[in-house]
Amino acid sequence: RGIALHIDAPSELPTVIGDPALLRQGVLNVLTAALQCVRGDAIYLSLELANGSAVWRISGVDVSRLTPETLTGTTDWAMSRELLSVYGGRLTIERHTEPGAIILTLPACTAATILVIDDDGDTIALFRRYLEGEGFRLWTAQSSQEAESWLVQGTPDLVLLDVLMPREDGWDILQQLHTAPPTAHTPVIICSVLSQPQLALSLGASAVLQKPVNLEELGMAIRQALRPPGSAATAPRAGS
Repeated sequence: RGIALHIDAPSELPTVIGDPALLRQGVLNVLTAALQCVRGDAIYLSLELANGSAVWRISGVDVSRLTPETLTGTTDWAMSRELLSVYGGRLTIERHTEPGAIILTLPACTAATILVIDDDGDTIALFRRYLEGEGFRLWTAQSSQEAESWLVQGTPDLVLLDVLMPREDGWDILQQLHTAPPTAHTPVIICSVLSQPQLALSLGASAVLQKPVNLEELGMAIRQALRPPGSAATAPRAGS
């Protein structure tokens, strides 16, 4: 039909926590549903930060055609609602304004801070490229002393820890992190050549990844560890 999509978004986008592929699929699914009730030859998608939430507003649609009857059994709509709910988001229809709009909201957050404790400079460089590219703030330490200097400044949202370091006992560092009040509830992911997941988990680690670390698995583990309490443990499979 030659429908145009006009996007209005700020230069600095709000940050949300979630699987990028799943969230992208959720937005695309809603746009697909919106195409079924477009009013003219264009759909308008705007993004803003409002009341602590990232808000996507899809207008240019005839919301009167989006009734419970028409939405029942609509795969794209139902899937998007499920995907968003996993991360505390909502999918609603704005009917009180003319001509109305479809609204997607997700809790916004400041960039999460990750403390990497690893003596290997190449690993730190690899993590930095990947994690900063994903929107995280990075603190790096090649010893427990350097880590302590960061912890004096504040508390990270998550720690990536190598337990096999020269002149350092990573297991002791893990226990210290979980006994110190500021970091007692900070999730710690073990990234090491040692494969002792049961020991790591018994000492309080949130997850264990064996080096060389698969960056996709690392991203999934981080998002799982940072997921708000009460969120679903696993995300639903995205539809096509």
